[in-house]
Amino acid sequence: MHTCLRLLGRGHEVLGIDMDAATPARLQLANGKQIAAENVVIAAGAWSGLLAHDIGDRVLLESERGYNTTLPAGAFDVRRQLVFPGHGFVVTSLSTGLRIGGAVELGGLDLPPNFKRSDVEFGPALAEALQFNGTNSAVGAVTPVVKTDTLSAMRVDGNNVDVDREATYLAQAQLQFSALMSVVTKNLTTMSSIITGAR
Repeated sequence: MHTCLRLLGRGHEVLGIDMDAATPARLQLANGKQIAAENVVIAAGAWSGLLAHDIGDRVLLESERGYNTTLPAGAFDVRRQLVFPGHGFVVTSLSTGLRIGGAVELGGLDLPPNFKRSDVEFGPALAEALQFNGTNSAVGAVTPVVKTDTLSAMRVDGNNVDVDREATYLAQAQLQFSALMSVVTKNLTTMSSIITGAR
């Protein structure tokens, strides 16, 4: 038996499965005991392939690790899902907050997490489009640039995400967003008053 898993089933830690044609299947437990069973259903998520290997079944299964972050509810007034296919991430408004995700890693069960800080920049490109063109097509063609910091590290596992620094950046973004929305709302109100008064 080569499988060593920390899988909890009915309060037992299952290490693997032994099975042959002459005897029922036997679940090998961490406490040294065995549980015999005529039928075994393997429903262990990403670890199912390893357990199935013990009984000779080759299951084409790979674990998927997703990375995302959730901003506090009300951080930004996003009312519909935003998809950035060119960079592979999605912004979704949930009841618990604003979920930003899309990065997926297929690295097996033993690969350590790869927490690397990334910045999504679109301000300079948007400013350039407004300055030199200003048309709707030019503004709509602006593509965010994702920059990942792969050099620095704050912990032994390579994590370079500073939660306090990210919280500061989030607060700055919230203030900028609120200020811009106030200006836009004021301009729209003024335009509405002019249109209404001209009738």
